Amino acid sequence: MLALALAFSTQVKGQSLEIGAFGGGAYMLNDSVRAMPFKNGGWSVGAIARYNFNSRWAARLSYHYGSVDYNRQGKPDSIYNSSIHDISLIGEFNFLDYVTGSKYNTFSPYLFGGASLFYYNNNTSVDPTATSFNAALTFGAGVKYSLTKKIGIGVEWGMRKTFTDLLDQDNYDGTFWYGSDWYNFTGITITYKLDLFKQNRCKELTW
Repeated sequence: MLALALAFSTQVKGQSLEIGAFGGGAYMLNDSVRAMPFKNGGWSVGAIARYNFNSRWAARLSYHYGSVDYNRQGKPDSIYNSSIHDISLIGEFNFLDYVTGSKYNTFSPYLFGGASLFYYNNNTSVDPTATSFNAALTFGAGVKYSLTKKIGIGVEWGMRKTFTDLLDQDNYDGTFWYGSDWYNFTGITITYKLDLFKQNRCKELTW
């Protein structure tokens, strides 16, 4: 019974909700740029809500807005722009035990993966009003650090593999991985922790 109580107490202690903001850069990999990250990149901002199940696993809902410059196939000297609104639902896995506000588990690298729905607007000479909704596979990696009892910061790199080749208004006949466009958000997150369970029952045990 004591072991079960301690296990439940540890699990409850790790549960929390974090809300915060994202800021950084964005870039696209399209038919003209396949292996040159941040070439003609842009900027991005966003908001996140992360639910921590325990010190290793979390779920996150996020919104990103990015403005991306890019080249089109056959016109390497011309710069175009696409605005992207992205909503993602992902899972996070921490390689190390991490709890925002902890005295000891203050740092961890992590991986994440999930899915995105996005809306994009192409400001190209082909069709200046071209807009569309689509879906993407989301994956990436980052590191997080507990700055104070309530505030955490992180740096992450996140790719979106879309199911369209019209993000840049160039339709190229290729494979599943190389025949569609990709986009990326890379930047810094800052979050504020909201404890779901008040810890006024007893002081934290140190083993």
